[in-house]
Amino acid sequence: MLRWDNPFMALLRGILNYVLLSLLWILFCIPLLTIGASTSALYHTTRKFLLGEEGYLFSTFWEGFRKNFKQSTILWIILAAAGILIWQDIRIMRAISDATWSYVLQYAHYLIAFFLISVFLYGIPQIVRFNNNLRQIIKNSALMSIRHLFSTIFVMVLLVGGAIVVWLLPILLITMPALLMAFWSRRLEKLFSKYIDS
Repeated sequence: MLRWDNPFMALLRGILNYVLLSLLWILFCIPLLTIGASTSALYHTTRKFLLGEEGYLFSTFWEGFRKNFKQSTILWIILAAAGILIWQDIRIMRAISDATWSYVLQYAHYLIAFFLISVFLYGIPQIVRFNNNLRQIIKNSALMSIRHLFSTIFVMVLLVGGAIVVWLLPILLITMPALLMAFWSRRLEKLFSKYIDS
């Protein structure tokens, strides 16, 4: 008879937790407007439940979703709207000209898009961890993304790699969000500790 506390069962429980958390994140992202709130809940649950082993999975997720809903939703809407405008600008520039100036402007827009994604990746965890207003969160996120450029590039590569893996093996979508967030939250918590201790 298998014991609940043996290594194999512990591994199965761990995998199941990653699957359930990823499915919760996907489910709560479905309205699209709630992607920010769902991602803040994902970070909150990864940090407290998966890595910290505190509380229960669903109640921890719901706590993170409800508590950080307003700020994370506003941040997501602002960044998503800016991203859509940038994408439209790039499409227009591609359509009207293939001159050098057009390519230069397109690359500048890609750089801005990279910056917007960085603000989201640092901003959502800050909403979870600190009591700052949205303007301060955006400012801090922008500064951190530049100051910790290696970590910023690391998480971007991680996201692209995760997207490619899911593209090749779609079934892995049921674990990838929580898995990627676990990697990112471990790294980010170390960065945050430098600011908390200073």
